Amino acid sequence: MNKKISIFLLLITTLSHGMEKMYDENCDEKTAQKNINEYATTHQKSHDVAAIALMQTNDHYKQIYEKIDHLFDIADDPNQQFTEEDLSDSWYVNATCGKETLLSCTYQVNLSCIQLQKIKTLIDAGVDVRNSINNSLLNRICHHRKEKIGSIKSISLMYKNLPGLNDKSLNLLKDLSAPTVQLEEFQLKQLLTIANLLLEHGADPNFQLSDEHNSPLIEAVAYSIDKEYAHLLVWYNADPCKIVVSPICCGYTYERKCSAFDLETTGWLKKVVDEKQQTIFKCWLFKQHDFGELTLLQDIMSFIRYKIWEVGKNSFKAVQSEKII
Repeated sequence: MNKKISIFLLLITTLSHGMEKMYDENCDEKTAQKNINEYATTHQKSHDVAAIALMQTNDHYKQIYEKIDHLFDIADDPNQQFTEEDLSDSWYVNATCGKETLLSCTYQVNLSCIQLQKIKTLIDAGVDVRNSINNSLLNRICHHRKEKIGSIKSISLMYKNLPGLNDKSLNLLKDLSAPTVQLEEFQLKQLLTIANLLLEHGADPNFQLSDEHNSPLIEAVAYSIDKEYAHLLVWYNADPCKIVVSPICCGYTYERKCSAFDLETTGWLKKVVDEKQQTIFKCWLFKQHDFGELTLLQDIMSFIRYKIWEVGKNSFKAVQSEKII
């Protein structure tokens, strides 16, 4: 029995040693990065954890870990900016630390001081906006925009719900709260800009972490409608007919299949979708023709007239050609 245990332990030791040699053999930085990817995928770990696990096999893993740590320190600090050298290797740009990427960490650090320039720098450096962590920022942005919209509405309601205020006192109160409102409105625009950058660089507007999570458009129309954000998502091809199993609506989670159209009952969303379809149709219809600023019905009539004229012109050319022959 003891002999069998000894053989088993020897086998485990040999396999472990072989694994260590596999990660160690001819290991330059690129090979080390590839090994970290494999280890992270196999063990479902982040890149920094994988680098720590492999650190004992080769100094390259320690150097990689230290650079990942350095980059996330910059992402954490609003007073620091990435240099061109920091982001010269796309592998580091897309490295993970815990459940965050450089992009998600930069976004999340301090929403009272949004690091828009740093986010632009990361996107320009080749961040993969379609991976699950970065793509889920579309939902986070929607959530944070709703918080800020709610804050602005609360301040507005406060003016109405304070009885006994004369005009002078009311104006003073508005002056005191004006900087807060202006900051919230400015950050609303910044959040929309970030969402636009993500979508512009290929983020999926229909992304869901799982079937139990909302899509960005569902998030935008559920509970309180963020029309501006929903409009942006629709124009980047968010599907209003996409069925979600467990959306959050009016603060409650309930089990039923529904789409964004089911949740937005005022007809506003349908109007946005129709407007987009008409605009695309008009652009497609008149790509080669300039008919000026006309309504869709007038455009269609003008297009029909043009086609009749074009068919007539071609028919005339055909007839003339037959006469010559």
